[in-house]
Amino acid sequence: MYWYQTLGYEKNPLEVNPLLIDFELTKYYEELDKLTYLLAAGNIVLLKGPDGSGKTALQNELQKRLNKTNKTFYLNARKMSMNKNVEGLLMDQRGFLRKIIGLELNEVILLLDNAEYLTEENTERIKYHYDHNHLKSVLFSTAKEEMLNFTQSMRRRIGTREITLRKLSAKDAIVITNKRLGEQNPLKDRVMVKIFQLSGENIKEYLINCAALLRYLVENDKKKITEKELEELLLNNFYQEKKSSDTCHLCSDKLVYINKKWRCPKCETYCLKCGLIITKEDEKCPKCGAKTK
Repeated sequence: MYWYQTLGYEKNPLEVNPLLIDFELTKYYEELDKLTYLLAAGNIVLLKGPDGSGKTALQNELQKRLNKTNKTFYLNARKMSMNKNVEGLLMDQRGFLRKIIGLELNEVILLLDNAEYLTEENTERIKYHYDHNHLKSVLFSTAKEEMLNFTQSMRRRIGTREITLRKLSAKDAIVITNKRLGEQNPLKDRVMVKIFQLSGENIKEYLINCAALLRYLVENDKKKITEKELEELLLNNFYQEKKSSDTCHLCSDKLVYINKKWRCPKCETYCLKCGLIITKEDEKCPKCGAKTK
């Protein structure tokens, strides 16, 4: 039996992935209303905020709202190979190209999380589909705006339609925890504040650490823990989101960056100089004459 089942919960109430558990949004109601309006009106929008500020949770709420009148697709670019084009990503995730057949044009809304992992080529493909009314609107979200591979034309499409989320505070963490655990929350406010501090004020790591403490108390049949024990328990318990964007979607080998393009040394034959994909029979690149890989 899991610790949360012992405490009377059917699922882990402190799950960090909002797509795996349905819970009530605790803040950002104004931002949610604004995003709903902008996307329903057919815009490209940028959502910014530090890691753990609630961007994915906000997108989960957006899906619930927008799916009433449109077809919404959520994609996490962090978990998608950078050597695959966006049509392939969308098809793999939701059967996109097949599903839009029969839908009205300008009816599909795309939510792209961790957009800094998108290549410039794929962001341009998204812009192409938006310009040709295959997509009604697009939301890019990122914790690292400086790493976005946006062209000037994409920046112009976004314009001033940007929404920034602030870093969550200890007070926010307490509210979120109380909402998740309900009246039977065994954690005192001072304990939650301490865990938040030990978690580097990162809400995802905080929730995982709260779960680790509750699991420890349940498994050891304890009701209290000393501050020293808490620090030792959480010392090596940290959150790191897995990514697969830097591996090939065909063989899972590491990609290499050649002339602003991600290539797979195992699956592709490409020019070492210009990065052009060529046939395995060619000994020289037809574009620049260089030797092939």
